[in-house]
Amino acid sequence: MSYAFPPPTSLAWTIAFIALLVALLVSIVACGIRPPKSNCIWGLAVVFWLTCIPVLLFLSGPIDLRWDMLMLIRKGIISLSLGAAVGGYLELFRDQRVTRNYYGSKAHCLTFIGLLVLTFVLLEPIGHPREASNRSTCKNNLKNIGLAFHNYHDTHNRFPLNVGQTPARSWRIDLLPYMDQADNYKAYDQAQAWDSAHNSPLAKVKIPAYQCPSVPAGELRDASHRLFTAYALLTGPRTASDWIKKHNLNLPDGTSNTVFVAEACGQQIVWSEPRDVVASPETVGVNLPGAKPHQSAGVWSSYHKNGAHTLYVDGSVRFVDANVDSKVLSALATADGHEAPELP
Repeated sequence: MSYAFPPPTSLAWTIAFIALLVALLVSIVACGIRPPKSNCIWGLAVVFWLTCIPVLLFLSGPIDLRWDMLMLIRKGIISLSLGAAVGGYLELFRDQRVTRNYYGSKAHCLTFIGLLVLTFVLLEPIGHPREASNRSTCKNNLKNIGLAFHNYHDTHNRFPLNVGQTPARSWRIDLLPYMDQADNYKAYDQAQAWDSAHNSPLAKVKIPAYQCPSVPAGELRDASHRLFTAYALLTGPRTASDWIKKHNLNLPDGTSNTVFVAEACGQQIVWSEPRDVVASPETVGVNLPGAKPHQSAGVWSSYHKNGAHTLYVDGSVRFVDANVDSKVLSALATADGHEAPELP
């Protein structure tokens, strides 16, 4: 059995949110058409909803909802909250004679609905600021990784691919001094395995440049609380890492046309683990299904909308759309195909 990556919208949460919003709308409209006799009731209602709304906004963050649905829900909550606040406070402070007037109440009801629609329309062009910020951070992470790779190469005249080394050591460990993480590099004992008693605690230390902020909070660590990395080197025959081991940076396809590191959240690789993603005809793809929820068998996998970031050998970073043809991806993953593919 395979599971979609990222997991689809949770139907139960979606139904619960929509039901809550509908209940809120109905209750406010009902009170507008048939207003309560006491302003105290309106005051309590306003306080109740204005207390609930920040809680709902807070809870909607870590819930695993797809981007479009989450934006729709948040817009609805904000629109209802503004309408509820304005309508409620108008009812609280208006003249008592108007409170008992049916047509006055109906006018307030229509005012609330107008505010609701207007707010929703005004919020429509607004993007998802947190996701935009996350994508920018993720892209900068890969840029910093690329810069660290080339600074390491300038110092050692090679990349930290550690071919045939015993015990095996990840390139993510070797790049730590070039990413302002010298203390963590010194804490790692290269004479011991990455998961030894001495080195295991380091896997629980967060290295911001190795994590994508769009990954859900519940998917950042494994059962032993070791942190996953969002980025993996492409390995396997004809990949950049395979070619560089033998010929250094003399890539036939050019460094600007060959992928080096991919955003691979679905691989769930512990950041200090000497493991990466194998590029093959079966795995070249974006957000391919996985054997378990939150896992992907593809080279590229991310929690961003419609694609994933990728680092090229020359240090540039581009976004790979989820709908890019697999032939283009295969050409980008190989170093000696003599192609110059371009992403759409």
